[in-house]
Amino acid sequence: MLLVGQGYADAENPDRARALFKEFTELFPDSELRPEVELAIAQTREQESDWPAAIGAYEAWLDHFATNRLRPQAEFYRALADFHAGNETNALTQLTNFVAQFGTNELAPLAQWWVADYYYRKGGEFYLAAETGYKVLFQTWRSSPLADEAWMMAGRAALGRQDYPTAIGYFTKLTSNPNWSPLKIQATFAYGSALVLRDSGQTNTSASLREAIQVFDTIIESGTNTEQAALAWGEIGKCYFQLGAQEERYYELASNAYL
Repeated sequence: MLLVGQGYADAENPDRARALFKEFTELFPDSELRPEVELAIAQTREQESDWPAAIGAYEAWLDHFATNRLRPQAEFYRALADFHAGNETNALTQLTNFVAQFGTNELAPLAQWWVADYYYRKGGEFYLAAETGYKVLFQTWRSSPLADEAWMMAGRAALGRQDYPTAIGYFTKLTSNPNWSPLKIQATFAYGSALVLRDSGQTNTSASLREAIQVFDTIIESGTNTEQAALAWGEIGKCYFQLGAQEERYYELASNAYL
């Protein structure tokens, strides 16, 4: 009955799934599978975007099965339901507590990601908290698939607070990775952009612009007939155009890059 109900849920039929799960609880009230079934009932509410009902179901689950092995899942998904219901502050508190209490659980990196992302979305003075949150993720869960993404986001948070040397440090950590990947290309673009911004408030930015050109050129070398290469040529053109304000000969190089 549990598997069939899950099948209905997977087939986007939450009503039928929930009816079967409720029948299960009536037929087998003392089954060892009861906590899993009750959790599945809460998740059918999520499928319908009925967030208040989902929150209520998760809270009821936590009241009845507080010592069950599935508690971390219930805690995590209740927090996300609170977020979707517009209770961001509740979600932040719950997921922060989740990381502290269930740090070895497979959902802990996702919870930490959400916390860091919360501060990143707020921006401004919260960029430092976001950067710290992403650092906690890649330092604590180094084998997580989110670790490299966290390096990238830490760099973007550092860019947001205009700490360009620190941002460059994050990006070059990814660009020095021997495994060439789309994320590495993103990091290379971000590295080049950080170089351009690094000395933008100073009169002489030629050294940073030339270094940025070299960085963008590595993207072109990785594959000339790609969208990334075209974007890199555009960034190189921008750099030469800025250099043209100091020496006119760079305007021709800018024109060639755009061509």
